[in-house]
Amino acid sequence: MKHFLIMPNLTREKTSVLLERTARYLDGCGCTYTVSPEGKQEPGMKYDGLLFIGGDGTMLRSAHTALDLDIPIAGINAGGVGYYARIGEDEIEEKLERLIKDDYAAESCTLLAHNKTVPVVNDAVVMVKGGVAGFLVVRKNGKTIYSTVSSGIIFSTTIGSTGINLSAGGSVLQNGMEVMEITPILPNRGMKHSLVIPVSDGVELTYTAETTLSLDGRPAEPGSVLRLSAYHKQLNMISFES
Repeated sequence: MKHFLIMPNLTREKTSVLLERTARYLDGCGCTYTVSPEGKQEPGMKYDGLLFIGGDGTMLRSAHTALDLDIPIAGINAGGVGYYARIGEDEIEEKLERLIKDDYAAESCTLLAHNKTVPVVNDAVVMVKGGVAGFLVVRKNGKTIYSTVSSGIIFSTTIGSTGINLSAGGSVLQNGMEVMEITPILPNRGMKHSLVIPVSDGVELTYTAETTLSLDGRPAEPGSVLRLSAYHKQLNMISFES
C-alpha cells in the first residue's frame, strides 16, 4: 500500500496526536494520503486502503466509504473498546510499515443488504414504538424460522455482533462466517434466544405493531415487510494476525 484515505474522528482527544504521527510516518515513507473526517476523496486519486482513527463508531462510518471505493480498511484506536480499531497507540509505526509492505491479511466480512441495494455493515434494528411488546415473525423461503413477542429484534452481521446484539444477549461471531444473527430485545413470549443462520437466502420480517427501523444506527423507512439478504460486496478488514 502506498496511497491512503484517512478518516479521523476529531472529536476524540487523542486523535490529533495519532494523526500527526501517522502523517509523519507516511511522509517519511514517500506515501500519499488524503485526510478527511467525512471520507471525501481528491479528484483523480486512487487509494489502496482506508485508515480510520477512532473507535468502532468511526469504523462504521468509514466502512461505508471503503465499500464504495472497494478498498480494505484498518483502524488506529483512539480510545474506548475498539474491537475493530486494531492498531494500538504504541504500534502505529510498526503496523504502518507492514501495510506499506503488504504484510497483512484481509478478513472478508459478509454484510446484509436492505431491499437488496442498501448495505448494512453492523445491524438492522426494528423497535416497537412505545417500547411495548409486539409480535415479530421471521420467515426464510416462506417458512417461519423465528417468532417472538418482544420490544424489538436485531439482525446482526458478524461485525455487528459485538455491538447492540451483544448487549441484548447475543453471541460474538467470527468474521469470515457467511451468517447473520437474530436477537430479540426484551422478549416477553415466544423465542427468547439468539439464532444464527446462513445469510445466503435472506429473510423477511413481518410485524403486527407500529415499528421503527434503523440501519447501522441511521433511521430508515420500515415499510410493511423488512427484507434482508446478503450484500453483493464483502468488506475487507485488515488483520495483522499471523
